[in-house]
Amino acid sequence: EEVDFIVVGGGSGGSVVASRLSEVAHWQVALIEAGGPEPTENQVPAMYLNHHGPSNINWDFKLDPQTSACLGYKGGCCHWPRGET
Repeated sequence: EEVDFIVVGGGSGGSVVASRLSEVAHWQVALIEAGGPEPTENQVPAMYLNHHGPSNINWDFKLDPQTSACLGYKGGCCHWPRGET
């Protein structure tokens, strides 16, 4: 199938761009996002901690060492869970 626009990244910006483009009835828009289907566990708030740490949906970014925050973390580096959720 052919499309008129391919939007890469379904974050807050990509989703809005794809939505606005799709308002033109004769335009075909594809929104591409990293990862596979959303796991069922994402629908159950109590299972949040199952995805806390590196995984295929959490890229587990680490911040630079801090002098006044995250002092309880190894090396003083906060974890910044982001990615496909």
